[in-house]
Amino acid sequence: VHGTCLFTDAAQYTPLAEALPADELSRYLNRYYEIIFKPIRDQGGIISDVMGDAVLALWPTAGPDAEARRGACVSALDISTALDQAEPIQGQAVLPSRIGVHAGRMQLGNVGAIDHYEYRAVGEVVNTASRIEGMNKHLNTRILASQAVLSDLDQFQVRPVGSFLLVGKSSPVALFELLGFQKRANAQVSDLIDLFQDGLEQFRRRAWPKAEALFTRAIQVNGSDGPSAFYVAQCRRFRNDPPGEAWQGDIVMEMK
Repeated sequence: VHGTCLFTDAAQYTPLAEALPADELSRYLNRYYEIIFKPIRDQGGIISDVMGDAVLALWPTAGPDAEARRGACVSALDISTALDQAEPIQGQAVLPSRIGVHAGRMQLGNVGAIDHYEYRAVGEVVNTASRIEGMNKHLNTRILASQAVLSDLDQFQVRPVGSFLLVGKSSPVALFELLGFQKRANAQVSDLIDLFQDGLEQFRRRAWPKAEALFTRAIQVNGSDGPSAFYVAQCRRFRNDPPGEAWQGDIVMEMK
């Protein structure tokens, strides 16, 4: 089938797990999952897997489907909003969630051996969705989606954040920060996107000082900006150790 995958993982979960007794942690997670599950189901998604503090949701379709991809993006934005607005659980603040969204071909079926099988999605798209979610840690973002997800969707405010060769992958993936709905676009955010894009263009041209200056301005305008801070560090690295002539602007990630 063709599928859109949404992978979400709680930030700062390990300290919480260490602080709460097992029974309280269980109650915390049940409420946390309830907050996450509702936006997914409201948009027709299927809860495929729950792994610790992580959730994998699917929108399987017979072929590429813009409505399924749109539903996954709406779910991602609604999850982020719902977690921000949720009341404390078990006396603990609700953890923010990092979200990655990807789309492509996958296999749906029983996976296992002997007397234990699980019905689940298998394929490169699932693994890549998880890797995309992990990129939020490096860029200090909340929601990242691939070009395969956002192609032909114009109702969202997004920021291209570059092309990345993710850990264990052989081909780079163009990633976008999903910021909100276009009809609610914030003028200041739009200005930040334009400034960041200018910096990214200079970065790809190997104009490291110009790119660094633009990314630094983006940080100053917004007060803080994770993707800009990431690229400031990349500019400084490449000034001392430039990439080879075959470099096309991709960032090679060595950590998940």
